[in-house]
Amino acid sequence: MRCNLIAISVLCVLSVVLLQQNVVAQNRLVFDKENLDLGEVLVDDSVVVSEVKLYNRSIKPLIISKIISNCGCLKFEYSKKPIKMGETLRIKLKFDPKGQSGRFYKPVYVYHSQSKNPEQLIVRGVVKVRDSLKFLYPYELMSGCRVTAEEIHLGLVGHKQTAVGRLGIYNTGNESIVLSVESKDGAGFKFPIDEIKVGAGQQSVLNVEFTPRDTLQYGTLSKLLKLSVMGKSFEIPISAIIVEDFSQSNAEAPQLVLENQFFYLKNVAKGDNITLKLKLYNKGDNDLIIRKINVSDDALNTSISKSHIKPREKAELQINMQCGNDNIKINESVELICNDPIKPMREIRIVANVSD
Repeated sequence: MRCNLIAISVLCVLSVVLLQQNVVAQNRLVFDKENLDLGEVLVDDSVVVSEVKLYNRSIKPLIISKIISNCGCLKFEYSKKPIKMGETLRIKLKFDPKGQSGRFYKPVYVYHSQSKNPEQLIVRGVVKVRDSLKFLYPYELMSGCRVTAEEIHLGLVGHKQTAVGRLGIYNTGNESIVLSVESKDGAGFKFPIDEIKVGAGQQSVLNVEFTPRDTLQYGTLSKLLKLSVMGKSFEIPISAIIVEDFSQSNAEAPQLVLENQFFYLKNVAKGDNITLKLKLYNKGDNDLIIRKINVSDDALNTSISKSHIKPREKAELQINMQCGNDNIKINESVELICNDPIKPMREIRIVANVSD
Protein backbone atom coordinates (compact mmCIF):
# COMPACT_ATOMS: atom_id res chain seq x y z
CA MET A 1 0.00 0.00 0.00
CA ARG A 2 2.81 2.33 0.95
CA CYS A 3 4.61 1.58 -2.32
CA ASN A 4 1.47 2.44 -4.24
CA LEU A 5 1.22 5.78 -2.49
CA ILE A 6 4.87 6.57 -3.28
CA ALA A 7 4.36 5.66 -6.92
CA ILE A 8 1.27 7.84 -7.16
CA SER A 9 3.17 10.76 -5.56
CA VAL A 10 6.05 10.38 -8.03
CA LEU A 11 3.62 10.33 -10.94
CA CYS A 12 1.94 13.50 -9.69
CA VAL A 13 5.28 15.28 -9.37
CA LEU A 14 6.31 14.18 -12.84
CA SER A 15 2.99 15.36 -14.24
CA VAL A 16 3.42 18.77 -12.68
CA VAL A 17 7.00 19.03 -14.01
CA LEU A 18 5.91 17.98 -17.50
CA LEU A 19 3.02 20.44 -17.40
CA GLN A 20 5.35 23.25 -16.36
CA GLN A 21 7.83 22.33 -19.09
CA ASN A 22 5.01 22.29 -21.61
CA VAL A 23 3.82 25.71 -20.45
CA VAL A 24 7.37 27.07 -20.61
CA ALA A 25 7.87 25.54 -24.06
CA GLN A 26 4.74 27.24 -25.27
CA ASN A 27 5.42 30.49 -23.48
CA ARG A 28 6.24 32.23 -26.76
CA LEU A 29 4.97 33.74 -29.97
CA VAL A 30 4.82 31.73 -33.17
CA PHE A 31 5.09 33.16 -36.70
CA ASP A 32 2.75 31.89 -39.39
CA LYS A 33 5.93 31.61 -41.52
CA GLU A 34 9.57 31.53 -40.49
CA ASN A 35 10.73 33.10 -43.76
CA LEU A 36 9.07 36.02 -45.51
CA ASP A 37 10.12 35.89 -49.17
CA LEU A 38 9.51 39.19 -50.98
CA GLY A 39 10.67 37.73 -54.31
CA GLU A 40 12.14 40.04 -56.94
CA VAL A 41 12.04 43.73 -56.03
CA LEU A 42 13.07 46.48 -58.46
CA VAL A 43 15.46 49.04 -56.99
CA ASP A 44 13.43 51.98 -58.32
CA ASP A 45 10.18 50.64 -56.86
CA SER A 46 8.47 52.45 -54.05
CA VAL A 47 8.41 50.85 -50.60
CA VAL A 48 7.29 47.21 -50.67
CA VAL A 49 4.66 46.39 -48.03
CA SER A 50 4.05 42.88 -46.69
CA GLU A 51 2.55 41.26 -43.60
CA VAL A 52 3.20 38.42 -41.18
CA LYS A 53 1.05 36.97 -38.39
CA LEU A 54 2.06 36.12 -34.83
CA TYR A 55 0.11 33.68 -32.65
CA ASN A 56 0.19 33.71 -28.85
CA ARG A 57 0.77 30.06 -27.83
CA SER A 58 1.34 30.87 -24.16
CA ILE A 59 -1.21 30.83 -21.36
CA LYS A 60 -0.65 34.48 -20.52
CA PRO A 61 -1.22 37.70 -22.46
CA LEU A 62 1.85 38.94 -24.32
CA ILE A 63 2.96 42.45 -25.24
CA ILE A 64 5.38 43.18 -28.07
CA SER A 65 8.05 45.46 -26.60
CA LYS A 66 10.08 46.09 -29.76
CA ILE A 67 10.90 44.81 -33.24
CA ILE A 68 14.35 45.45 -34.60
CA SER A 69 16.42 44.68 -37.68
CA ASN A 70 20.04 45.33 -38.58
CA CYS A 71 18.95 47.26 -41.69
CA GLY A 72 17.29 50.66 -41.81
CA CYS A 73 15.56 49.54 -45.00
CA LEU A 74 12.96 47.68 -42.89
CA LYS A 75 10.24 49.46 -40.92
CA PHE A 76 7.47 47.89 -38.83
CA GLU A 77 3.94 48.77 -37.79
CA TYR A 78 2.17 46.78 -35.06
CA SER A 79 -0.14 47.11 -32.06
CA LYS A 80 1.27 47.31 -28.54
CA LYS A 81 -1.93 46.07 -26.95
CA PRO A 82 -1.76 42.77 -25.00
CA ILE A 83 -2.24 39.66 -27.12
CA LYS A 84 -4.38 37.15 -25.27
CA MET A 85 -3.88 33.39 -25.40
CA GLY A 86 -4.80 32.08 -28.86
CA GLU A 87 -5.07 35.56 -30.40
CA THR A 88 -3.26 36.78 -33.51
CA LEU A 89 -1.14 39.89 -34.07
CA ARG A 90 -0.53 41.24 -37.56
CA ILE A 91 2.78 42.96 -38.22
CA LYS A 92 3.13 45.18 -41.30
CA LEU A 93 6.64 45.26 -42.78
CA LYS A 94 7.83 47.98 -45.14
CA PHE A 95 10.95 47.32 -47.22
CA ASP A 96 12.69 50.18 -49.05
CA PRO A 97 14.88 48.75 -51.87
CA LYS A 98 16.76 51.99 -52.59
CA GLY A 99 20.48 51.55 -51.96
CA GLN A 100 20.13 47.76 -52.01
CA SER A 101 21.31 45.35 -54.69
CA GLY A 102 21.34 41.62 -55.26
CA ARG A 103 20.06 38.91 -52.94
CA PHE A 104 19.26 39.97 -49.38
CA TYR A 105 18.73 37.94 -46.20
CA LYS A 106 17.72 40.12 -43.26
CA PRO A 107 16.87 38.80 -39.77
CA VAL A 108 14.09 40.48 -37.79
CA TYR A 109 13.90 40.11 -34.00
CA VAL A 110 10.62 40.39 -32.10
CA TYR A 111 10.92 41.01 -28.34
CA HIS A 112 7.95 40.35 -26.06
CA SER A 113 7.03 40.46 -22.39
CA GLN A 114 7.19 36.71 -21.65
CA SER A 115 10.78 36.02 -22.69
CA LYS A 116 14.19 37.63 -22.64
CA ASN A 117 15.02 36.00 -25.96
CA PRO A 118 13.41 37.35 -29.14
CA GLU A 119 11.58 35.39 -31.81
CA GLN A 120 13.31 35.53 -35.19
CA LEU A 121 11.89 36.04 -38.66
CA ILE A 122 13.95 36.06 -41.88
CA VAL A 123 13.01 38.56 -44.61
CA ARG A 124 14.61 37.68 -47.93
CA GLY A 125 14.41 38.43 -51.63
CA VAL A 126 16.36 39.84 -54.57
CA VAL A 127 16.76 43.52 -55.49
CA LYS A 128 17.19 44.05 -59.22
CA VAL A 129 17.92 47.13 -61.29
CA ARG A 130 15.23 47.87 -63.83
CA ASP A 131 16.57 48.04 -67.37
CA SER A 132 14.69 51.26 -67.91
CA LEU A 133 15.42 54.36 -69.93
CA LYS A 134 15.67 56.35 -66.74
CA PHE A 135 18.77 54.36 -65.78
CA LEU A 136 20.19 54.38 -69.29
CA TYR A 137 19.82 58.18 -69.44
CA PRO A 138 20.60 59.27 -65.85
CA TYR A 139 21.17 63.01 -66.48
CA GLU A 140 18.39 65.48 -67.14
CA LEU A 141 19.59 68.17 -69.52
CA MET A 142 16.26 69.95 -69.28
CA SER A 143 12.64 69.04 -68.70
CA GLY A 144 11.77 66.47 -71.35
CA CYS A 145 15.37 65.75 -72.39
CA ARG A 146 17.72 63.28 -70.72
CA VAL A 147 21.27 62.31 -71.77
CA THR A 148 23.67 59.46 -71.03
CA ALA A 149 26.54 61.56 -69.63
CA GLU A 150 27.44 64.94 -68.16
CA GLU A 151 30.72 64.96 -70.09
CA ILE A 152 32.32 62.98 -72.91
CA HIS A 153 35.71 61.31 -72.40
CA LEU A 154 37.38 60.04 -75.57
CA GLY A 155 40.35 58.49 -73.75
CA LEU A 156 43.78 58.07 -75.33
CA VAL A 157 44.02 59.16 -78.97
CA GLY A 158 47.18 58.65 -80.98
CA HIS A 159 48.43 60.95 -83.72
CA LYS A 160 46.90 60.06 -87.11
CA GLN A 161 44.08 58.25 -85.28
CA THR A 162 40.41 59.18 -84.86
CA ALA A 163 38.35 58.60 -81.75
CA VAL A 164 34.56 58.60 -81.72
CA GLY A 165 32.42 59.55 -78.75
CA ARG A 166 28.65 59.29 -78.35
CA LEU A 167 26.07 61.21 -76.37
CA GLY A 168 22.77 59.41 -76.03
CA ILE A 169 19.62 61.55 -76.03
CA TYR A 170 16.16 60.54 -74.78
CA ASN A 171 13.01 62.62 -75.24
CA THR A 172 10.81 62.04 -72.18
CA GLY A 173 8.27 64.65 -73.22
CA ASN A 174 5.10 64.51 -75.29
CA GLU A 175 6.38 66.60 -78.21
CA SER A 176 9.37 66.41 -80.54
CA ILE A 177 12.53 68.27 -79.59
CA VAL A 178 15.28 69.64 -81.84
CA LEU A 179 18.90 69.57 -80.71
CA SER A 180 21.54 71.47 -82.66
CA VAL A 181 25.32 71.79 -82.33
CA GLU A 182 26.50 75.38 -82.03
CA SER A 183 30.25 74.53 -82.07
CA LYS A 184 30.59 73.01 -85.54
CA ASP A 185 34.32 72.28 -85.57
CA GLY A 186 37.31 73.16 -83.46
CA ALA A 187 40.66 71.85 -82.24
CA GLY A 188 40.13 68.62 -84.16
CA PHE A 189 36.62 67.90 -82.87
CA LYS A 190 33.94 67.32 -85.52
CA PHE A 191 30.22 66.62 -85.43
CA PRO A 192 28.92 64.68 -88.47
CA ILE A 193 25.33 65.83 -87.84
CA ASP A 194 24.58 69.46 -87.02
CA GLU A 195 20.96 68.95 -86.00
CA ILE A 196 18.96 66.07 -84.52
CA LYS A 197 15.19 65.81 -84.19
CA VAL A 198 13.97 63.42 -81.49
CA GLY A 199 10.31 62.43 -81.38
CA ALA A 200 8.28 62.09 -78.20
CA GLY A 201 9.41 59.02 -76.26
CA GLN A 202 12.20 58.39 -78.78
CA GLN A 203 15.99 58.04 -78.45
CA SER A 204 18.86 59.29 -80.57
CA VAL A 205 22.66 59.63 -80.55
CA LEU A 206 24.94 62.60 -81.14
CA ASN A 207 28.37 61.51 -82.40
CA VAL A 208 31.59 63.47 -81.97
CA GLU A 209 34.84 62.68 -83.79
CA PHE A 210 38.31 63.77 -82.77
CA THR A 211 41.54 63.63 -84.77
CA PRO A 212 44.67 65.36 -83.39
CA ARG A 213 45.75 68.12 -85.76
CA ASP A 214 49.15 69.00 -84.36
CA THR A 215 51.66 66.14 -84.28
CA LEU A 216 53.64 68.05 -81.66
CA GLN A 217 50.67 68.29 -79.30
CA TYR A 218 50.51 65.90 -76.36
CA GLY A 219 48.41 65.58 -73.23
CA THR A 220 44.84 66.47 -72.33
CA LEU A 221 42.85 68.57 -74.75
CA SER A 222 39.43 69.84 -73.66
CA LYS A 223 36.60 71.61 -75.43
CA LEU A 224 33.07 72.64 -74.55
CA LEU A 225 30.38 71.11 -76.72
CA LYS A 226 27.78 73.85 -77.08
CA LEU A 227 24.27 72.54 -77.65
CA SER A 228 20.97 74.25 -78.28
CA VAL A 229 17.84 72.35 -77.24
CA MET A 230 14.58 74.09 -78.14
CA GLY A 231 16.31 77.48 -77.95
CA LYS A 232 18.09 76.82 -74.64
CA SER A 233 21.90 76.63 -74.58
CA PHE A 234 23.91 73.97 -72.78
CA GLU A 235 27.61 73.16 -72.49
CA ILE A 236 29.02 69.63 -72.19
CA PRO A 237 32.79 69.17 -71.71
CA ILE A 238 34.65 66.91 -74.16
CA SER A 239 38.19 65.73 -73.48
CA ALA A 240 40.85 63.54 -75.08
CA ILE A 241 44.40 62.63 -74.12
CA ILE A 242 46.73 62.95 -77.11
CA VAL A 243 49.57 60.43 -77.28
CA GLU A 244 51.76 59.26 -80.12
CA ASP A 245 50.66 56.57 -82.56
CA PHE A 246 51.66 53.19 -81.14
CA SER A 247 50.18 51.09 -83.94
CA GLN A 248 53.69 50.21 -85.19
CA SER A 249 55.30 49.72 -81.78
CA ASN A 250 57.34 46.59 -81.17
CA ALA A 251 58.01 44.34 -78.21
CA GLU A 252 61.22 46.17 -77.32
CA ALA A 253 59.33 49.19 -76.07
CA PRO A 254 60.35 51.63 -73.33
CA GLN A 255 58.67 51.36 -69.95
CA LEU A 256 58.36 54.26 -67.53
CA VAL A 257 58.52 53.52 -63.81
CA LEU A 258 57.79 56.33 -61.34
CA GLU A 259 59.12 56.41 -57.81
CA ASN A 260 55.88 58.02 -56.64
CA GLN A 261 52.67 59.39 -58.16
CA PHE A 262 51.08 61.00 -55.11
CA PHE A 263 52.44 63.67 -52.77
CA TYR A 264 50.59 64.60 -49.59
CA LEU A 265 52.32 67.61 -48.07
CA LYS A 266 52.12 68.49 -44.40
CA ASN A 267 52.71 71.86 -42.71
CA VAL A 268 52.31 74.00 -45.82
CA ALA A 269 51.89 77.71 -45.15
CA LYS A 270 50.73 80.53 -47.38
CA GLY A 271 53.59 81.98 -49.41
CA ASP A 272 55.77 78.87 -49.13
CA ASN A 273 57.99 77.82 -52.02
CA ILE A 274 57.74 74.05 -52.39
CA THR A 275 60.23 71.82 -54.20
CA LEU A 276 59.51 68.15 -54.92
CA LYS A 277 61.87 65.65 -56.54
CA LEU A 278 60.80 62.46 -58.24
CA LYS A 279 62.90 59.62 -59.71
CA LEU A 280 62.03 58.22 -63.16
CA TYR A 281 63.32 54.89 -64.44
CA ASN A 282 63.25 53.28 -67.89
CA LYS A 283 62.59 49.57 -67.38
CA GLY A 284 62.14 48.90 -71.11
CA ASP A 285 64.49 47.96 -73.95
CA ASN A 286 64.33 51.17 -76.00
CA ASP A 287 64.91 54.84 -75.29
CA LEU A 288 62.18 56.43 -73.20
CA ILE A 289 61.24 59.90 -74.45
CA ILE A 290 59.35 62.37 -72.28
CA ARG A 291 57.34 64.14 -74.96
CA LYS A 292 55.70 66.80 -72.83
CA ILE A 293 55.09 67.86 -69.25
CA ASN A 294 51.82 69.67 -68.50
CA VAL A 295 50.91 71.35 -65.21
CA SER A 296 47.46 72.09 -63.83
CA ASP A 297 48.31 75.60 -62.62
CA ASP A 298 50.69 78.42 -63.54
CA ALA A 299 52.02 78.34 -59.97
CA LEU A 300 53.80 75.08 -60.88
CA ASN A 301 56.89 74.71 -63.04
CA THR A 302 58.98 71.66 -63.76
CA SER A 303 62.41 70.62 -64.96
CA ILE A 304 63.78 67.21 -65.84
CA SER A 305 67.40 66.07 -65.81
CA LYS A 306 67.01 64.32 -69.16
CA SER A 307 64.08 63.83 -71.53
CA HIS A 308 65.71 60.88 -73.39
CA ILE A 309 66.25 58.08 -70.89
CA LYS A 310 68.14 55.04 -72.12
CA PRO A 311 67.22 51.49 -71.06
CA ARG A 312 67.92 50.85 -67.35
CA GLU A 313 68.75 54.54 -66.81
CA LYS A 314 67.22 56.97 -64.33
CA ALA A 315 66.25 60.63 -64.48
CA GLU A 316 64.97 63.16 -61.97
CA LEU A 317 61.89 65.35 -62.27
CA GLN A 318 61.82 68.48 -60.13
CA ILE A 319 58.52 70.23 -59.38
CA ASN A 320 58.53 73.78 -58.01
CA MET A 321 55.35 75.29 -56.64
CA GLN A 322 54.51 78.68 -55.15
CA CYS A 323 51.76 78.54 -52.52
CA GLY A 324 49.68 81.69 -52.88
CA ASN A 325 48.35 83.80 -50.04
CA ASP A 326 44.76 82.96 -50.94
CA ASN A 327 45.29 79.18 -51.03
CA ILE A 328 43.27 77.12 -48.58
CA LYS A 329 43.98 73.74 -50.12
CA ILE A 330 46.40 72.51 -52.78
CA ASN A 331 45.09 69.96 -55.25
CA GLU A 332 47.28 70.10 -58.36
CA SER A 333 48.66 67.70 -60.92
CA VAL A 334 51.59 67.22 -63.25
CA GLU A 335 51.00 65.28 -66.44
CA LEU A 336 53.83 63.30 -68.09
CA ILE A 337 53.41 62.28 -71.73
CA CYS A 338 55.91 59.71 -72.98
CA ASN A 339 56.44 57.01 -75.60
CA ASP A 340 55.62 54.12 -73.25
CA PRO A 341 52.92 52.31 -75.29
CA ILE A 342 51.35 50.69 -72.21
CA LYS A 343 50.94 53.86 -70.15
CA PRO A 344 51.73 56.88 -72.33
CA MET A 345 50.22 59.36 -69.87
CA ARG A 346 51.02 59.50 -66.15
CA GLU A 347 49.51 61.91 -63.67
CA ILE A 348 51.32 63.01 -60.49
CA ARG A 349 49.01 64.42 -57.80
CA ILE A 350 50.02 67.02 -55.20
CA VAL A 351 47.64 67.55 -52.27
CA ALA A 352 48.00 69.69 -49.14
CA ASN A 353 46.04 71.69 -46.61
CA VAL A 354 47.39 75.25 -46.28
CA SER A 355 47.68 77.03 -42.95
CA ASP A 356 48.05 80.75 -42.26
